[in-house]
Amino acid sequence: MSSHLNFDSAVPLSRRSGRLFFWADELVAEPQHVRPAYASVNKLGEVIAPATDHELTNAGTFCSSMVRLDDSRIRAYHTVSTPNYDKLGVSMAESEDGMTWQRPTLCEPNTSVREANRIVIDGMDSNRMGLPQVVRLPDGLWRMYVWDYRLGSILRVAHSEDGLDWQLLEDVVIANDVTLQKHIPWSSNFFGYAPPIGSDAQELWHRKAIRANDAANIYYNDRTGLFEYYNQWLLPPHPGRMDEKDNIKIGIRVIQRRVSEDGLTWSDPHLILHPDENDPPDLQFYYMSVQWHEDWMIGMLGHYPVSKQDSDMVLAFSRDGRSWQRPLREPFVPRETDNPEAIDFGGIYAPSTLLDQGDYWLCLYRPATVKHCDTAAGKHTGPVGIHGATWGKNRFVGLLADDEPGQFLTEPFSPINTPITVDADVRGELRVELTDTFGKPLDGHTFADAQVINGDSAEHPLAWAGGDAGRYRYDFVRARIRFSKATVYSLCFG
Repeated sequence: MSSHLNFDSAVPLSRRSGRLFFWADELVAEPQHVRPAYASVNKLGEVIAPATDHELTNAGTFCSSMVRLDDSRIRAYHTVSTPNYDKLGVSMAESEDGMTWQRPTLCEPNTSVREANRIVIDGMDSNRMGLPQVVRLPDGLWRMYVWDYRLGSILRVAHSEDGLDWQLLEDVVIANDVTLQKHIPWSSNFFGYAPPIGSDAQELWHRKAIRANDAANIYYNDRTGLFEYYNQWLLPPHPGRMDEKDNIKIGIRVIQRRVSEDGLTWSDPHLILHPDENDPPDLQFYYMSVQWHEDWMIGMLGHYPVSKQDSDMVLAFSRDGRSWQRPLREPFVPRETDNPEAIDFGGIYAPSTLLDQGDYWLCLYRPATVKHCDTAAGKHTGPVGIHGATWGKNRFVGLLADDEPGQFLTEPFSPINTPITVDADVRGELRVELTDTFGKPLDGHTFADAQVINGDSAEHPLAWAGGDAGRYRYDFVRARIRFSKATVYSLCFG
């Protein structure tokens, strides 16, 4: 079992998933009277309480890490801070089930840090570091990428044998904020900037190439043997996409991706998510964390409209990490936008990974009590803990039909196992017919032969007067699904 939780439900690269999802336009044909809809999300409230034994009382999983230990327990490395973020540190909690957490006592060589549950890295200020990204390396050692805020914002690397005692890997900078450019100030000068010929030119080109912001998520992909890095990239200012309330007025946040063989030397950036004509003109993308499920990558994307100064978690989907679909542009985990006293009034920030709880996902997210501009101005309130939300295992985005019956045709598949099942919440009724790859109904498996499905189930079995789909094993068929007052999430055939 991998220590990297974001690959818990991924299928091996050597085979395709035995489940069809419907969250991208090219995955369905002949859609009629259907539209994408999010699954129902159950908010649990606080799961990991804020710290009480030191001044860094706010706790958050944003751009932090959860890792599985050898005994199957889960360890969460998370950022702790003062309410106004003038001090940040790294804390740690452990759990057997993802719902009940303990903060173990850590041995701290830095006597200026009196708390019992703070990570200390020699050579770094324990009150000026945060957003830890922790991975287990193939040789069993631990690596932490952590932002050092003494120097502006610089991503540094530490190693450990047990994930508790950490040593700084000296002189390694993975990426740095543009505030660190010693020759170029924080400004739009980076766009189109070519350093002059001279002794510093090579170093300046290098700094321009690795620039980033601190909202980063880093993973080790067991399936490919590569490290993956998702982070902000700043585009130059564009009329109509900026707002005076924003704390960064010289760039537009979008999402870049890099890969690496060793996690130290990274590829050039690939721009993967960028606001388009279907987005509000002031929308920016603040971060993206990635969860693998079946043979898909599910991105938890930070939607950040700079005029409103709040943040929502919106879903994106990809099979290769480079091309992404966003079927819905609205919040996945709802928040109380009309109540300024609500714990999540200012935003919801996704964790780096979801926790696989068998039949459902557990999302441990960071709520924001105030808007982004108020946080930057020191108006954040506290203490704030880590909150949870759950939803069905295969229920991210489905296709919804209202009173008027809707239908669509799936992509071709080979029914390896029978019965075929469909994950759907059916308040009205649903029928499925099998067709050949050209969409012609198969005898004995038409709508007229199909058993009517009602109710809410992750595994509605499909049945026809002509028998199950076993005769078509290692052939290719398609399913035409017709339904009313229902949401269809997936079809399982293998």
